[in-house]
Amino acid sequence: MNSHRQRSQYGFARRGASASTRQAGFSLVEILLVILIILMLAGALVVYVLPQQKGAQVKTTEIKLKAIANGLQKYSLDLQSFPRQEHGGLKALLEQPNYENEKHRAAWNGPYIDRTTTFDDAWGHTLRFELVDPNQKQKKSDPDFHLYSVGPDGQANTEDDVSLYKRNQGGTGDGEAGGPGSLDGTIPTPPGGAGTGTPTGNTGGGNATTPTPPGPGPGTGTGNTGGTP
Repeated sequence: MNSHRQRSQYGFARRGASASTRQAGFSLVEILLVILIILMLAGALVVYVLPQQKGAQVKTTEIKLKAIANGLQKYSLDLQSFPRQEHGGLKALLEQPNYENEKHRAAWNGPYIDRTTTFDDAWGHTLRFELVDPNQKQKKSDPDFHLYSVGPDGQANTEDDVSLYKRNQGGTGDGEAGGPGSLDGTIPTPPGGAGTGTPTGNTGGGNATTPTPPGPGPGTGTGNTGGTP
């Protein structure tokens, strides 16, 4: 009787251990599934959410630049000039500077932008405001100032800068034409040199667009050939 009871207790213990093992196995699978879901969500965050967030930050900065640019134009209409650094720069749009010129003090009719406006971009960097020298403008339609954000990297003159206007870059615009290019067929190849052969003259080599002049005198030699375009 006792032995039967002991076997029964032993069987119950084994079944309990098996159930615990199965339960532990299911828990491990569930943990792996949770980790997989987290990784998938992180991948979706990188692929979809972060680019949209960056686009929203660029859009927000552009909206602020437009508002400030409009304020600068209004300021210019009243004072016939744009605020200079000695006048506080962009801060002159919010608060009247201490002008030495009495006419400027009377003409200031600000604030020219919303009083809650800050001069930082969406990444916390201070907006840049630079006046353009009229003598450096390539066209009359070029802006009188350069207002821009240094972008996410915080470095000026890089690809991620946010600006309402593009800066003038060298090598573009209505400048003088560059020098002759390489021999690609668009520029005629110089004729061959003077021949010393028969009166039929020298033959230009390649696909030259300019014929080679005939040789000047009799002879049996051949002349120099023209270059290849």
